[in-house]
Amino acid sequence: MSSDPICQIWPDFPICQIQQQRPQPNNSAPRERPRGVGSGFVISKDGYILTNHHVVNGASSISVTFNDKKEYKAKLIGSDERTDVAVLKIEGSNFPVLTPANSDQLKVGQWVMAAGSPFGLQNTVTAGIVSAINRDTGDFVSFIQTDAAVNPGNSGGPLVDTSGNVVGINSQILSSNGAFAGVALAIPINDALKVADQIRSSGKVNRGRIGVSIQDISTENATVLGLKEPKGVLINGIEQGSAADKAGLQAGDVVLEANGSAINDARDFARLIGNSAPGTTFALNVWRDKKLWKMSITTASDKN
Repeated sequence: MSSDPICQIWPDFPICQIQQQRPQPNNSAPRERPRGVGSGFVISKDGYILTNHHVVNGASSISVTFNDKKEYKAKLIGSDERTDVAVLKIEGSNFPVLTPANSDQLKVGQWVMAAGSPFGLQNTVTAGIVSAINRDTGDFVSFIQTDAAVNPGNSGGPLVDTSGNVVGINSQILSSNGAFAGVALAIPINDALKVADQIRSSGKVNRGRIGVSIQDISTENATVLGLKEPKGVLINGIEQGSAADKAGLQAGDVVLEANGSAINDARDFARLIGNSAPGTTFALNVWRDKKLWKMSITTASDKN
């Protein structure tokens, strides 16, 4: 038997194929047969399963099938479109679970494997390396980029290290024709589990909000504002009565730091606030009138 840990645990790997049905537009029309639409994996012994929002979005019924062919009806506990994370629940106990790794410690060049059901081919694993970390595609999360083959049906399955520990959730591919072209993106497991914890406790994700419109700092703006470099986030507008309004922020302010961490651009700041819980307080370094100001702001709830 191989000494490779992944080879030893693969036969009992707690991944599943996820099938769903969607309501028919015409009730008199025959229902479609369930079809494999994605993958998922067990994160707790009592049957919680992690997958993608886009895998289960709009489903009227969901079922999951494991490698041993056992099938379970699944309940959607909640999902989050921004991060593309969803949590399902199946009835039972003592399910084998996948152990999360610390995705913050991933290194470029590290070997990883994508597990799932591409094209309905259950119990498939492909190998590759971490091509990049913190890959920014304009989405709410920064992704792990890998060249491990990911195809339709892989979505929601785990990206694991060579010990079989989860480092991410396979989410999407970048391709000109929809076929795998060597670029796959996974949601870091650290980010996914933060979202999953909120969904498991309340069925939804409650994000912080401060009520501002923002933009990146251009080189031109930096010169006009007296900044040494085009970093930070420019406040364009403030909602009346918002957390930002109460904190004293003004249009034209530039936020340079939050709780001692540099803000590089608008997306940096939006993610920081959006990933915080309502009631989180941030100490801000703000550039105003070519002077540095110290301010404090407490996030409100994003009801949307």
